[in-house]
Amino acid sequence: MGYMNKILRVNLTKNAFTEEKLDEKTARNFVGGRGAWRQDNL
Repeated sequence: MGYMNKILRVNLTKNAFTEEKLDEKTARNFVGGRGAWRQDNL
């Protein structure tokens, strides 16, 4: 079980967590780092 392309949502009130797929649009908007999701890295 890996963590690539996933988001872990943690609910501390209910002491629960859920694992969700991280789509490319959300990653581009919120995941930082130059080169993230780029196909043309130099």
